[in-house]
Amino acid sequence: MAALTTGSSRVTEPTESAAMLAQPSLHHTGELPLIQITRSLARQLKTIFRRALTETGRGSIYAPVLFHAGPEGLRIRIASGEVAAEYHDPSPRESDAAIVPFKCLSDWEGRTDDPIQLEATGGNEVLATWNDNSVPQMARYDMPEVRYPFPDIPASFTENPVELARALHDTMQTAAPESTRYALQCVQLRGSGTIVATDGSQMLLETGFDFPWDDDLMIPRRVVFGSSELVTGSDVQVGKSDDWVCFRIGCWSFFFAINKEGRFPDVESCVRDVTSAAASIQIDSQDAAFLVKSIKQLPGNDALYSPVTVDANGSVFIRSKADDAPNPIELLLSNSTRTGQPERINTNRQYLRRAIDLGFREIHVFAPDQPLLCVDDRRKYLWAVLTPSEAIKPSDDAVRISSAFDNAYTSAKTTQLQQETTVVKPEGAITKNDQQPQTTNSTEELIDVAEQLKASLRDTLGKTSELIVGLKRHRKEAKIVRSTLDSLRQLQTVG
Repeated sequence: MAALTTGSSRVTEPTESAAMLAQPSLHHTGELPLIQITRSLARQLKTIFRRALTETGRGSIYAPVLFHAGPEGLRIRIASGEVAAEYHDPSPRESDAAIVPFKCLSDWEGRTDDPIQLEATGGNEVLATWNDNSVPQMARYDMPEVRYPFPDIPASFTENPVELARALHDTMQTAAPESTRYALQCVQLRGSGTIVATDGSQMLLETGFDFPWDDDLMIPRRVVFGSSELVTGSDVQVGKSDDWVCFRIGCWSFFFAINKEGRFPDVESCVRDVTSAAASIQIDSQDAAFLVKSIKQLPGNDALYSPVTVDANGSVFIRSKADDAPNPIELLLSNSTRTGQPERINTNRQYLRRAIDLGFREIHVFAPDQPLLCVDDRRKYLWAVLTPSEAIKPSDDAVRISSAFDNAYTSAKTTQLQQETTVVKPEGAITKNDQQPQTTNSTEELIDVAEQLKASLRDTLGKTSELIVGLKRHRKEAKIVRSTLDSLRQLQTVG
């Protein structure tokens, strides 16, 4: 095994010769071959390497970047104690090598394919030259010490479908940023081809993959697999050495250190058979888009656990209420349905939206105090509910927004449109403006309905504003009355 040595550090390279990557090759004299990349590649390297080495995809990187050029192409590498990453361009090059600080990538990055040339010079320095808007640039960088050796490349790999990259991203998003008792900051890769992750409140399990090992192992979470810079549509190769798991996607390779000390919880014991569900809620695709767009706007999004009530009692409602608001607001998913018994669930809206974002369209309910479950042919998503007694009950005073009127959409499953918006007047009288169902068979009629809805919503907004002004005036008058009474009581005491 050849090595690139700087001081007491050692970086393994399985394909290059020792003479090619030994320290003397970094000190060039005279006219020697240069390492060359583009400014757009420097930008990609910065993004991918940061997401690979940090837990959140942000933060400082202190590991150096290594460039190895040779007959097998150009390899650009970075490594920490937990994760390493490599970009490989297989085009043959003349042998050369350089080591630079990570911050160089920020100096070089751009959106063009203008070249950047690197040359290792005497005195442990690297000279970089490039153009910025046709203006020549030159910088010298001290070669940093390499602290972590680059992992050995596995001897063999197994082919997996493109879905593995998405599965890795989704499960790693489910894992906890940090943990103490259990290794919840890790993703479990089972020899059966299953990936599991949990943060203690939610769990995602994905099956159907082929891993070249028989036991269950854990690797740290990272956000790199969600990067748009990765090649889409590429199969994923998976390999394993004694201490590392490697994923290859196109020209990128990612190495994850195996966590051999941590314990992973038995999460599947919480997953129940869907046939025992008390109710199942079927979310229509148009309703799902409406829900994703609207749920963050519901009151209480900034409250602890961001609670919303899922009420499947005849129709399907998503309901919430601000502490200082007189009336709840509810979203009517007009095209969604419920099978089984009526259920009212208090849940974290972030998990509900995540289930929708993951593509699930059916939610199984077992009891108001039991986790909710979504299942498809290869995935299971489970999340814990909030205190059932704090679920918001239906109210005649609720302000209702129906998905049937979202962008003047009419479901193909129904020819009826119904507006169900209720407001409270300052005088205390409750008025409902109900629009009679009507059949719409043309674009012109749909436009008319949309215009009517727009006028009605504008009227509702005006009345709501008047209501808020009246309530604030009432609160102010009540404060004045209380202050006056307190003053009178003090005068009586003085007398």
